[in-house]
Amino acid sequence: YPKASLGNRFLAALLDGLISTGLSIPAILFFVAALEKTMSYNNDNADGLIFLTILFYLIPVIYGLIKDGLGQGQSWGKRPLDLMVVNLDNNAPCDKGKSFFRNFISTLVAIIPFIGWIIEAIMVLATDDGRKLGDKAANIQVIEKKYYYLNNHS
Repeated sequence: YPKASLGNRFLAALLDGLISTGLSIPAILFFVAALEKTMSYNNDNADGLIFLTILFYLIPVIYGLIKDGLGQGQSWGKRPLDLMVVNLDNNAPCDKGKSFFRNFISTLVAIIPFIGWIIEAIMVLATDDGRKLGDKAANIQVIEKKYYYLNNHS
């Protein structure tokens, strides 16, 4: 497949970041409420609010890991930009398992101090197919959706 548009990939990543931020709002609100309760003069127990914080924080974390396996290999950020993720092993849209593996590897790379967060971006820019380390590990590729349908319905 041809390399997907870098501009569209950037916008999709930005949209997915905004979606993850939005999904984080309930966890942030529960965390603030727990802090207020803990720091009050009554010294109330905030265990329930802390539990809810953790529970609601899992929502954006899980979204971040499986997002590319939603729908037809499209995260909510990729969908409006007509991008999709294709499993190169079987030429099918990415599933949640491949998405998890891809994004888990990318997260591991990103936590390397100082340079980890930039490695994946360099891979997207420097490789002919635009595949980052997480993509290569999972054997998937981000493509423009029109190329998938041209290759599979012609």
